[in-house]
Amino acid sequence: MIRQKKDGFSSLLFLLAVIWLTVYSIFMPERTMETVRHALSVFSHSILPSLALFSVCSKLLVKTGFADRISALPLKTFLKTAGLSPCGFSAFLIGSFAGFPTGAAMLSEFCERGEISKREAASILPFCNQAGASFLIGTVGASLFFDTKKGVIFFLAQFAAAWTGLCLTAFFRRSAIESKNTTAFTYISVPRAISASVKESIFAMLSVCGLVVFFSFVNTVLFDTFSMLGLPIGEGARALIGGLLELSFGFLELSSSGFSTEVLLVLGGVLLGFGGISVFMQVLERTESAFYSPVLYFAGKLLTSIFCPLFSFFFFILSLQKNGEKWIFVLFVVILCCVYLLNFLKIKFFSKKCGKMKRNAV
Repeated sequence: MIRQKKDGFSSLLFLLAVIWLTVYSIFMPERTMETVRHALSVFSHSILPSLALFSVCSKLLVKTGFADRISALPLKTFLKTAGLSPCGFSAFLIGSFAGFPTGAAMLSEFCERGEISKREAASILPFCNQAGASFLIGTVGASLFFDTKKGVIFFLAQFAAAWTGLCLTAFFRRSAIESKNTTAFTYISVPRAISASVKESIFAMLSVCGLVVFFSFVNTVLFDTFSMLGLPIGEGARALIGGLLELSFGFLELSSSGFSTEVLLVLGGVLLGFGGISVFMQVLERTESAFYSPVLYFAGKLLTSIFCPLFSFFFFILSLQKNGEKWIFVLFVVILCCVYLLNFLKIKFFSKKCGKMKRNAV
């Protein structure tokens, strides 16, 4: 009964929101069309070029046995410490460079093939689904902020935050990885792999386009409603609220704000770590039937939204020093190694101590 009342109230709120969006689009057609055109322009000029080919290539890697090749490398101890299977590691690498929602799509296909456990996939999903390198460096850095260095800082901070999240949550997955039976990979012909990858990527891009347009429209209606009610919205709140709904909208707001570089990088790091509701919907569409866990995904994204702005700020401080680019890279490597080493020491000593205590108790 409690669940029914709660669901009924949520449905009522959602219905009222949909009615308001519909009324707005009817009585404000010019504003609506302007928003849609702008969102389509952002998608076609910024998101699609940075995502389309990565999406096709990642599909090809999955279908031609990329993870199977990784499993043949001498990485057993490294992957075990990070709580990753070969499939999970390949999804993390490609998802960190390719952009939303490539990592989620890879994990979903691995799950369907039986090459990764649902428990591992749900646990690493928040850290394998990141903004793409070309989007951050080319679009956010060069096009929006007119500084490629800011895009590089965002990318390195995001990667370091995702790696930190993976290592901190490794203990959740280790038993699932150790008990997972490997599945023999079935190879398919190259022409079939190419055609299937392109077809699946086209449908994925259409879905991403629709979500970007919809949430850009939601942002416009939301802020126009605040204006109608006489509620002032500052630049920071506007960027955060807009970015929490749709990431690219938040970065657009930040690029036109008058904030200092430090504030821009911290706010951008928060938005980047969280990803936005639009990305949540993209992930949900591709993984709900396979392994999606809203609680785990939301918790993981909260974790990266804490570490990403911290790393962004530290990288920026180093960039002000002499030979700043070199020191940024050094700190980036140190962060990755230290997080991994701490996780290794925790497994080596703490896990053994807990096991010894359990045996003595018995």
